[in-house]
Amino acid sequence: SYTNNVTKEEKALLVEKKLPGKFTKYNSNNGYVKGAKEGVTDTRTIELECGKVPLEDFVQAFSHWVYVHSNHNLIVCDLQGVLNEEGRYPIFQLTDPAICTRKGPRYGKTDMKINGIRNFCRTHRCGLVCKGLGLKCIPSLLECNNFLISRDDQVKLFVEFYRPSRSILCCC
Repeated sequence: SYTNNVTKEEKALLVEKKLPGKFTKYNSNNGYVKGAKEGVTDTRTIELECGKVPLEDFVQAFSHWVYVHSNHNLIVCDLQGVLNEEGRYPIFQLTDPAICTRKGPRYGKTDMKINGIRNFCRTHRCGLVCKGLGLKCIPSLLECNNFLISRDDQVKLFVEFYRPSRSILCCC
């Protein structure tokens, strides 16, 4: 905290350590997901048993994991920061996240409530990390309170996706 010399009013101050490296926005509370529209990633990959995975998929899977493990009541998004590769293992150092809640706003102006959750769900595409974590896919199109299937009829595999109060089907 500091004291204003003129008014003698005490103020709180929050300071973060400067993150070294290239600052990247991975997703947001308005539906942006890095690489979703571009179709390409410019990030490093890591070789897992299931195949080659872009490291940024771990950030997207984290948002999905929070959504599932909060019983679909909140999502942590607006994830941005740097990929620190100085140590033995790469580490995402993220800052200034938004938390969107089903019944918000509980976490400030960036809590876009159910719309923030819908925005992420509308654009997120599960990858090998989501599958490796055992996360069920999020339907690709979300309108009102209904999930709609938007993939070709050729898709034959469906899984049951549970939400509080209703069970629906989605494409994977």
